[in-house]
Amino acid sequence: METGNLVEAVRCFQKAAQIKPEYGEAHEDLGIVQKSLKDLDAVEINLRKAVALNPGLVTPYCNLKLILKGQNKQDEAFSCLEEALIIDPNYHTAQYYSNSVTGTTSKTAKRICSGRVLTPMPKLSRKSWLIV
Repeated sequence: METGNLVEAVRCFQKAAQIKPEYGEAHEDLGIVQKSLKDLDAVEINLRKAVALNPGLVTPYCNLKLILKGQNKQDEAFSCLEEALIIDPNYHTAQYYSNSVTGTTSKTAKRICSGRVLTPMPKLSRKSWLIV
């Protein structure tokens, strides 16, 4: 994707967040686009807003976990992962990250996923993008 298109996408999601600031998905989408532009401070801010606005939604926690892990904020990253697994213990991406990406599974993740085999994540549809 061209940088110009990403900049325009940031403007669109910023406008959506201004029009309806309680719409957490706009903040999450804004964070995802900002990741492509390497604006990690803005990514973290918007993903934290998405989590605060939608505490029952799993994807903002998984996306925020990846950003925090990349910033060596391991404890916060694990907390995000644990929250995602508490919200939805069957959420395949959170299960995958709890084992494969981190190289270990936290006690809470082990308790939540007890009895499950954690398997690699399948290809995701365009609609369920995650920051990588």
